[in-house]
Amino acid sequence: MFLAPDGQLLSQNVLAARLGVLIPDDFCRIWSAYRALVSPEKFEPLAYYVFTLFPSIPPEAHGGPNVPPEVRIFGRIGADGGVYGYLVHAPECPADDYPVGIFVAIDHEGFLARAPTTRPAFELLLAQRLQWNLENPADPQPARAIEVARELATTLGLTIERRRIPRGRPFRPKLPAGWRHVPTLDGVGALAPADAFARKPHPGYRRPTPLAAPMAAARDALRAGLPGTALALARDVWTNHWGVTGVPEELGPILIAAYTALGRPAYATIVQRQVEIAVPWNKKIEDRFGPRKRPE
Repeated sequence: MFLAPDGQLLSQNVLAARLGVLIPDDFCRIWSAYRALVSPEKFEPLAYYVFTLFPSIPPEAHGGPNVPPEVRIFGRIGADGGVYGYLVHAPECPADDYPVGIFVAIDHEGFLARAPTTRPAFELLLAQRLQWNLENPADPQPARAIEVARELATTLGLTIERRRIPRGRPFRPKLPAGWRHVPTLDGVGALAPADAFARKPHPGYRRPTPLAAPMAAARDALRAGLPGTALALARDVWTNHWGVTGVPEELGPILIAAYTALGRPAYATIVQRQVEIAVPWNKKIEDRFGPRKRPE
């Protein structure tokens, strides 16, 4: 939630501490303008009808075991565990703004980019919901939501009327000089200096390949001083198999070591918390339904 108990917006520094990255000025500008139009008790409920998301930065800085640490969540879509957020591959490299997209694990499409920065992303969110509200006037909330959206657009200089709403697309980052990006199944990929990767192309992981081979390859990459390759291999396995008994316990240390070696301790901490959630969850499911078969 973006509001303090007294109804004031949390400061940019507090939001940055919660999100784990520098907060773009446009993000604060948009929510400040929205806050000026609605009362504190309407801030979150009405936001869904204005932006199609519930504004929320998880206190633990992650959205559950299936959300990659690189997705810095600032809102939820309220269905199927879908989240909106910034894609921040390398928090050690500060930036003024970040790509924005949606991640819905159940869709198996991975992270889908919606816009390159904050402003066009929220322009699309407002336009998308405005279009839906205009087509569904019987819904009890749209009248006020339409007013707020149009006032926001006027205040911020956004174009939201009669917009074509593009579908999200797989993300392809702009590479810093001397860096490399290796795609992964979660749509995020591993981005790091080129010398963090093996020269040989990343073999990838596809079901139902036995888990032993890619996990061993990830460990070998760590020992060889190639944390980028280790991260890419481990993320592919995690995406498909974090819910398999024993996998979080084995794979978590590999991911933690890879993030640590890349200078991303905050992401290593997130993985540790995800493991702590996944292990008892898998045990609960196993007790009820039996263990999920592990590809071997």
